[in-house]
Amino acid sequence: MQPDSRPPKNFRSNRLLRFLASLRLTIWLIFLIAFGSIFGTFIPQSPGALHDARHLPDWVIRTSDSLMLYDVYHSYWYSALIVLLCLNIICCLALRFPATLKFLRPGQQNNPSGKGIALDLSDERYQDFRRQFEDLCRSRFTKVECTAESIRAERGRLTRLSGYLLHLGIIVIVAGMAISHLHGFQAHLNLPEGATADSIIQASGEVKKLDFEVRCDNFGIEFYDNGMPKEYKTDLTFLPKTAAPQTREVRVNYPVDFGGLRFYQADYTAAARAALSISGDEGLFESEVIAGSAFSLGEATVHILRIEQNLMDMGPAVEVGIISPEERLRFWVFKNIRLIRETVPDLYERAPVFNPGQYEPYLFSLKGVEPIYYSGLMVNYDPGAKIAALGSVFFLLGLFFLILGNHIRVWGTFEQQSGRVRISMHSSRNRADQEINQLIADFKGSAE
Repeated sequence: MQPDSRPPKNFRSNRLLRFLASLRLTIWLIFLIAFGSIFGTFIPQSPGALHDARHLPDWVIRTSDSLMLYDVYHSYWYSALIVLLCLNIICCLALRFPATLKFLRPGQQNNPSGKGIALDLSDERYQDFRRQFEDLCRSRFTKVECTAESIRAERGRLTRLSGYLLHLGIIVIVAGMAISHLHGFQAHLNLPEGATADSIIQASGEVKKLDFEVRCDNFGIEFYDNGMPKEYKTDLTFLPKTAAPQTREVRVNYPVDFGGLRFYQADYTAAARAALSISGDEGLFESEVIAGSAFSLGEATVHILRIEQNLMDMGPAVEVGIISPEERLRFWVFKNIRLIRETVPDLYERAPVFNPGQYEPYLFSLKGVEPIYYSGLMVNYDPGAKIAALGSVFFLLGLFFLILGNHIRVWGTFEQQSGRVRISMHSSRNRADQEINQLIADFKGSAE
């Protein structure tokens, strides 16, 4: 007899619990989750996707925005479906677990309900059958109980828990995903060689302060013969406030963990760095600059607009913008300005934009330009990853035992009748064990 699968009284009397534990609800939830995932597959999932869809009718944009169709997997309705599915699984487990636990308790000796086989053997043949049957049971089953009236054998009893282990794995995985969704984040960090940063920019645009500093010591890149990048990596030094610095190498597909964060080598950006000299009444001022940087010069602000390694085949050059209370200027500073003026003596008259002394009394000169790379790092904080990994282990173990594990019971009873022995065989499966079935067939044939 199988364990009693009827719901406990509290389930039978509570309509809400019966609804939450129903198979119909499970099917509908899986259908709705799969249907919602279609939107997440075919609609671009990015913060700027809604802006890109501005050509659509207003009602489509409003509906998509309210239903978060451009961020389906973080939407309120998709999260609600996942939570409801977990609640459904929990109620199903609570519904069936008491009966399963009762079945697994020691002393559960119910007769298997499988198809029975009857044999009538002489006493001599009975002793031979009993010996062979007992030997086979001990070699094929983990638990064998022998008495004068019966032999009971069983294996794989604990595999009845495989379904619970599998569903528990799903719940733990969802819990890990929820923790990562609520408390985790992804961010990006661009670092040129030699630079140090103590903050990162999250995907939402928010700047997050770190508990330590990150320094880019070196960025290396290798190229194929056709110019495509082959491999690039970054040497990082982590500078915690209360511990010794640690140097790590980050490569593509080989992230580094530090301070609870995981750093990935995501991409890189090629740029240039220029060495500028500025002479004036205050003396000589030198600075290393990159495109987009700015610094103060007296009452003016100097903006570095562009850096070119070879502008119009005239060599390295830097485009400078000056903003002062009196004027706004824009001109180029060439490294080879003397050679250029020897070729074109009236250069400043013909092209004033090439005059590096426009902003008096200062004279700009360029010492040189060197290529630099910005290392693009993706920073990930995923506090639920380990929990989700544990849930995956539970799920795979449950799936393994569910597919490969078999709970089989065999029961043989012996009854003396007029000098012969009446043997009744039962099993929980019609083909419980090939050798035992063959043994029964042989003795049954000899009895006939």
